[in-house]
Amino acid sequence: MKKMLEWCEINTKTCCALVCNCDFNCCDEDITTINNFINIIKQKWAIKIINVLNKQQTGFNELHNILKDCTKKVVTKFLNNLVAQNVVEKLVVVKNNVHYSEYNLTQVGSELVNLLFNIKKFSCDYLNK
Repeated sequence: MKKMLEWCEINTKTCCALVCNCDFNCCDEDITTINNFINIIKQKWAIKIINVLNKQQTGFNELHNILKDCTKKVVTKFLNNLVAQNVVEKLVVVKNNVHYSEYNLTQVGSELVNLLFNIKKFSCDYLNK
């Protein structure tokens, strides 16, 4: 079921909830929520990390090796940011009494990938003519 914009009688503004819920965070005309999302995806390494994790669950060192031009410090920064945004999940795996970090996309991350594919398709269909 698609989300439909509805008119909020209490706040007299457009609401993005299926049923108007005036304590819903984006129940106004402010585009802060959209800008916050764009700030996540506009970063070069964030998209590349999401792309790698879309294909496979990956350990930190393996991810760093795939992103050859990215330093370990930058990989750590972006992974931590994506974990904080609930796009990526960090798992601690113990092998032979050694702790390893493994990363994979959350449900939110998978939904983000679908959205990014739709943006890419839209760009190819309409903007690259």
